[in-house]
Amino acid sequence: MLLGGGLVVALFVVFAGIGLYEASIHHGIGPTAVSIEVSVRGNSMTPSTITAREGDQVVLSITTDRSQSLSIPSYNLTYRLTPAAPVAATFIASKAGTFDIVVGSSSTGAKAGVLKVT
Repeated sequence: MLLGGGLVVALFVVFAGIGLYEASIHHGIGPTAVSIEVSVRGNSMTPSTITAREGDQVVLSITTDRSQSLSIPSYNLTYRLTPAAPVAATFIASKAGTFDIVVGSSSTGAKAGVLKVT
């Protein structure tokens, strides 16, 4: 009986440790949805920096002054923008780092801003 109780306590300690580790990654808060309104005018973007935590769902509402594309090449994402209506863009911030956001072609376009994922 003593052996069974010790095993339960040991398992509790292991799983509590795993839970505390996971909570510390997100500073005690799990991934959330981050909604941001983005305005693209010419080759510039407001806000110029989008910040999220790894695992967050990022929801962008993008408006533009002309027909063009907006890309996050490191995430392999491209959105076609038109001035007629905002574009809803949703993705998971699946990898940490700082990534360029490009207006125009992802290979020859102009850097409009950055995505920072911590």
